[in-house]
Amino acid sequence: MIQRAFSNTLVRYSVLGTLTLIAVLSGLMLREWTYEGTKPIRFVYDIRRGYRFGSIARDVGLLNVYENVAAQSSDGTYDLDYAPLRLLVMRTWAALRPAENTDTGEWQPGYEFTAPVLRFNNTLELAAAIGVFLLVRSWKLRDPTTRAPWRANFAAAIAALLLWFNPVLLISGHGWPTWDVWVIPFYIFAVLLASEDWWFLSGTVLAIGAMFKGQQLFVAAIFVLWPAFSLRWGAALRWIAGFIFAAAIVVSPWMLTIKADESETAARLINGRALAWVLGVIILSAIATGLVYRVRPDRFRTALYTSAAAIGVALLLCMPWFGASHYWLDIGFGYGLRHHADRLVASLSASLPAILSMKYEWQPDDSLFGMPIKAALTAMYVIGLVGCAIGAAIQYRRNSARFLVAIVAPWLLFYTLMPQMHGRYLIYAAAVGSVLVVLGTGGVLIDLALIAVALMTTLHPMLHAGADRESFPGGDSFWNDHGAQIFQFCSKSLPDVGWAMLFLAGMLLYLSIKPSPLEGFAPPKPSMPSI
Repeated sequence: MIQRAFSNTLVRYSVLGTLTLIAVLSGLMLREWTYEGTKPIRFVYDIRRGYRFGSIARDVGLLNVYENVAAQSSDGTYDLDYAPLRLLVMRTWAALRPAENTDTGEWQPGYEFTAPVLRFNNTLELAAAIGVFLLVRSWKLRDPTTRAPWRANFAAAIAALLLWFNPVLLISGHGWPTWDVWVIPFYIFAVLLASEDWWFLSGTVLAIGAMFKGQQLFVAAIFVLWPAFSLRWGAALRWIAGFIFAAAIVVSPWMLTIKADESETAARLINGRALAWVLGVIILSAIATGLVYRVRPDRFRTALYTSAAAIGVALLLCMPWFGASHYWLDIGFGYGLRHHADRLVASLSASLPAILSMKYEWQPDDSLFGMPIKAALTAMYVIGLVGCAIGAAIQYRRNSARFLVAIVAPWLLFYTLMPQMHGRYLIYAAAVGSVLVVLGTGGVLIDLALIAVALMTTLHPMLHAGADRESFPGGDSFWNDHGAQIFQFCSKSLPDVGWAMLFLAGMLLYLSIKPSPLEGFAPPKPSMPSI
């Protein structure tokens, strides 16, 4: 009997492993095909700019790029808006594919030339799929309405497949290509760690993700508000400590060094005063933590978190106190906020600002509710985000899988309400929305609707380049035959389909707050030890 049970288990895991391998390999092949198949409509500006700044970072030094860009612009208008780790990825790509090995010294359209950054996209997309599986499985298992463990595994597998084969991720990450997919795995794992009560690590993960793409910061407040509304102040503070510590560690090379001179390729020198200050804080934190361990061992973890936050704050204070460079912050994060300040939307999108601007001719200097229109839209988003945090606290307390609705809704509210939005940013809601499988068939249909609209807002600018020609470049291809028709469909549907997105955003906000009928109630029991 034992041998038969072992044999059945072995067969079951062998079949599951084979199916998983087939899904992963199929997804990778589909991604390479997407890159080759979308060549006629590729939006080459972003990929060219990425390689150009990667080459600059390789040649003048990664730490010098931000200061050089700032020095070359007298009016605060930059061609660069990369967060530090995003610039590092581009620099690594340029080092792996150096310009002197190409005919022109610029980005080349062949797959192998772009492969390093495309494979990085592959890695993060696969990580996102794994994270979605773990997150959905965790919440389905803790939900009192889940009657059998296999249902949790099945829902988790469907969610992972929805994300892995999401056509928006394929087009955005491998057809355009952009780096928007980098946001998703960090957010998913931050939610997973927080829901398992690993708040400090959750903060570090989201901070690292924000150093790749700053859009994470627009929804980061939910990680503080959700435990705060649950009256778990310690959890909120641990998350903040992890976020500050990780963010400061990432930018510490800028905090502790200065340029030797004003030349573009100047060597970096250690900032002695900044280093002494940070080392002093580290030593004092270590002493204080040791004393706490001896006197109050039960407070040792709290002391560690406090020390980590103190070290992070000390590093960041090197900017105002010791002249450390702040251009990584101004260019990598601040410039994106003011880049399209003269417009309600950055590009055609399915959002309320796009509807107001393109259908009703609202201008950025118009007023709504007695305040500037941009401020009013932002206030609406903040109110919605607070509602999502309240919903997350309610569902978390009840162990309801509807908690996952509350972590999707902020991304859709962000897209539909915030001004200066790029159309393609609906990818975040469409990708994270794979967790809506916890709602059953209705949740899957909602995610499919998000995917369909996100596909339109992503394809539209890609197709725009060929819209005025009789045929798209590339000869006998799908885009040559159907590109113009798809472009016309997208043009006529946007931004009006934004009304549907607003409806879905309101629906998700309602579902995230509304308690579901449960068979029982119990406080959350994390499956992993608390950190």
